[in-house]
Amino acid sequence: MYPYKIQVHQQLDESSISIRYSFASDMFELIDTKQIDPRNIIFSYEAHICLYGYINDQNFRIWGTETLN
Repeated sequence: MYPYKIQVHQQLDESSISIRYSFASDMFELIDTKQIDPRNIIFSYEAHICLYGYINDQNFRIWGTETLN
């Protein structure tokens, strides 16, 4: 058996996609004009957003018999 962690994602609609595209275009422009050095940007997959109380999902696991390779 293999443990799988539950991942929760927000739903993207058409306005979200256009906002992300606009942000990416602006960032490319800032990098091209040397206003931002991309070596100084730190990206992380870790995020915790609490809207209506605390949810600890660190211990949620689903066990399966197949790997996801």
